[in-house]
Amino acid sequence: MSALEVVPSPLLLTDLSVVAFRGPDARTFLQGQLSQDVVTLAVGDARLASLNNPQGRCLVIAYLVAESESDILAVTSTTQATTLQATLRRYVLRSKVRIEDESAHYRALGHWNRPPSADSTEQLTWPHTKDGRSISLQRADSGTDTDAAHLRAWQRADIAAGFPRLEPSTEGEFVAQMLNLDVLEAISFKKGCYTGQEVIARAHFRGRVKRRLQRFELEPAALESTACASTPGQSVTLSDGRQAAVINALATDTGQIACLAVTTFGGTPLPESRPLPYALPD
Repeated sequence: MSALEVVPSPLLLTDLSVVAFRGPDARTFLQGQLSQDVVTLAVGDARLASLNNPQGRCLVIAYLVAESESDILAVTSTTQATTLQATLRRYVLRSKVRIEDESAHYRALGHWNRPPSADSTEQLTWPHTKDGRSISLQRADSGTDTDAAHLRAWQRADIAAGFPRLEPSTEGEFVAQMLNLDVLEAISFKKGCYTGQEVIARAHFRGRVKRRLQRFELEPAALESTACASTPGQSVTLSDGRQAAVINALATDTGQIACLAVTTFGGTPLPESRPLPYALPD
């Protein structure tokens, strides 16, 4: 039976946190720090974005949700919320923006096969991946229950959708395009400068990214751990001898390990290769 048939909807995504950027300078401040065009983000809309270091390597992946003209919510994995806040607070200086963790005020809900439209109880809703899932934010006094097994099913669906999730051990290890963030429309190549922009733009306009996020199903022996928790940052050897850096990995119902890993791409698909729902650039 597929995960779509057994996982309740909506699903409380307890692994997500909400960081709020409030104040008259919130948009312009984020515009100079993140890969996405924040200034043109319409109220009620959401876009994926990355926070990168000066070398163009990704530190945080987050959805930016425009709650109002002046307030932006960043929805990111709980393990990355601290990095997002600590990094950006160093650059506030005289900007009129407040950065606060407001996870206690919101609940992130995951919806299976649900169109990205809001109803009377939902505050903000946006499409998540190409498999039809969406995410919404509600005030903390409304929501639903979840459990670890259901959350893992959602995370496995993210792996199948080629949606990367960084952990502290993989922050700052990969240029944004290595995580397919350009394909996932998390990077604006038309906006002005932001931290890491020079490296990311050079890779886009002048070069070819040789290493990309790809999807695999591995035998448990390929990983040091066969637990249901991810093993981010671990290096594995593929059947053709290539090394791959694991980004996310979770055990499947059949005992294999579903994972997203960064490695060189092209050539004949390997036995352990699985298709992504989007095409990688040549």
